[in-house]
Amino acid sequence: MAVGFAQTVRTVDDQMEDILKKGKNFRKGFPTINERVASQRKDWEKDYTSRTYEYTKEELLAPFDDEFYVMDSPPPRKVRKSHRSFIPLIKGVAGPWCITTSWDEDARFYDFTITTRVGSTTRFSPESIETEVVNRYGREAYNQWRSMIFETIDDLAKLVKLVRKEINTIIPSITCSERSARLCRKVGIPVKQGVAFLVPYTSEK
Repeated sequence: MAVGFAQTVRTVDDQMEDILKKGKNFRKGFPTINERVASQRKDWEKDYTSRTYEYTKEELLAPFDDEFYVMDSPPPRKVRKSHRSFIPLIKGVAGPWCITTSWDEDARFYDFTITTRVGSTTRFSPESIETEVVNRYGREAYNQWRSMIFETIDDLAKLVKLVRKEINTIIPSITCSERSARLCRKVGIPVKQGVAFLVPYTSEK
């Protein structure tokens, strides 16, 4: 009698778990993903809270552009030394929001980043944004800017869907904080153990 073997179906959850448990390049030598996430968040907090930015209060509270597009192979832009190994793959823009996917030539893994406009700057750390804006222009100005940003959350969710249609592999990214993780979940990006996953539309659910 012939013996058949059922085809194993790899779910999205299976693939995300593999990245967390077996992705040595993504863990960058840390024994566990929790240690990797904690270390990266600590580094980001130290880095981004020490940076200075130049923009006016008028720029901070100006209406956002209504741009909405997704493009492949965006032109390289000037980046810090720590990001020179990243090759940009996709860039999506929706008003103040931007999603970029990239390939890290040195670490050999894919990555993605969600940033938002803060005056004339583009940034991604909610805590450092709040601290810097409040210190510069006060709590009221920060609350005004925050309200403007959250009025565009639906645009970010739409952008996430469009970018997902352009990728063919699950892309992980460490969230910079629990606030960042909550934002990802709100716009349809799953988060496990502090890592967000941009999942292709073609993946098994």
